[in-house]
Order: sequence, then structure tokens, then C-alpha cells
Amino acid sequence: MRFNRSYEYYDRIAAVYDSMYQDEYWRSACEQTRRIVLRYVKNLHGLEVIDIGAGTGTWGLWFSQMGSYVTLVEPARNMLDIAKCKFGRSNLLQRVRGFFCTKIEDLENYQQYDIALLLGDVLSYVESPDLVVRKVAKLLKRHGLLFGTVDNYFSYLKDVIIYGTLDDLKRLQNLGKLPIGSEFGVFEARSFTEEELRKLLRLSGFYVAEITSLAVFPNAELNLKFGTHFNREAEHLLYVAVKE
Repeated sequence: MRFNRSYEYYDRIAAVYDSMYQDEYWRSACEQTRRIVLRYVKNLHGLEVIDIGAGTGTWGLWFSQMGSYVTLVEPARNMLDIAKCKFGRSNLLQRVRGFFCTKIEDLENYQQYDIALLLGDVLSYVESPDLVVRKVAKLLKRHGLLFGTVDNYFSYLKDVIIYGTLDDLKRLQNLGKLPIGSEFGVFEARSFTEEELRKLLRLSGFYVAEITSLAVFPNAELNLKFGTHFNREAEHLLYVAVKE
């Protein structure tokens, strides 16, 4: 089977992407993420934010509404075009430093940022997670914050035991990867255990402030209070790291 690049897949589903994330789970996930960001940064006004894997601009738009200046990096052109339209309709283009249709590994940008975003499981979808984290470290100011999510290894393991093949299980155990997708195509995604994620971040010069499960409850308060107790059960892990 030929696997697509992840951004090729998302280019194909751009028109329906936002409609796929309107259910209770994703509403809870977004609210939990917003609350965690504001727990670490009380005032986002005037901060420089780079949104890596910006997709259709959901997070970049929220940060700009909160007063930040945002740089959006997204290799799927159709996704980025939708983000541009959203900003145009919201009259917030003055808060955009730039829209870059490229992979973060290839971005030529020497600005320093207060906050970097790798939300939407970016590290699970890039070809070289360690290279991406090192690039993010270079882009962040000292003590800059990184917020991101990844696919959880134990969620993949459960799915492959129930639905997969023996070859899938061996591939997951050896590489941490599984093919995912739909009728629009298939690409390989990388899963992480909490321990693997901590190691990856530390080796690139980050202090790991928090790793918690994402949206195991429909209620944001419960997620904030008990999320860390479910890091082996959740579909996704949400992490916060600080550049040392």
C-alpha cells in the first residue's frame, strides 16, 4: 500500500475538515485546551504565537481574538486557504504576521516567539518528530511555551487489538505507527507513550510542565482535575513544555 503524506491527505479533506470536529468530544477537547493555555498564560495580548500545523486556522484565530500576533504554518494549501478566509471574515488580518504554506522543517523564519503550538497531533503526523521539536526550540524565546497534542500509543494498541492484524500489531510495537485515514487516502501516524513524549521534549531542551489526557470527560473541570490519571486510556495526550 502506498501511504500519502499526512498533508496530502488533509489537503483532500479540507472542505469537510471543520465539520468533522463539531461533536461533544472535540468541543470538550477545545475547551480543555483553552483553559490550560490560560492557566499558564494569564494575558495573551501582544504575544507572538506560531501555530504549526495550523490547519483551517481554528487555534490561530482564537489566539488572535485574545490579542496575540500569530504566524500560521500549514503545508496543506487548501487548509491554509480556508484559514485565510476565516481571518478575512473576522477582520483580524492585522494580527497575522504571515501565512506560510510549508512544512515547519522547511520554514525560513528567524523571528522569535513567545508561544508555539503543535496542536492537532502534529508530532504524530510529521516525518521526523525529533527534527520538528528541535526546530520549535530554535523558534521559541527562552522560557517560551509549547502547547501540543499527540496520538496516544495505548489508544492505538487497543484499536489494533480489536480491529487490526498481526502485522499491524508488530508494526505498532516496533515503530509506534499505524496507517490511518478514510476514503480520501491513508497515511501513517506515530503514537507516543507519555514516557516517549517526555524524552523527546527533554532531549530538545524543554522542561515538561504537564502531560495530561485530552477530553476523557465531556466536562472541562473534570478534565483539568483528573486528566493526568487517564494518560493510558485517552485517545490523545495534551502536553505543555517550557524552553529552558
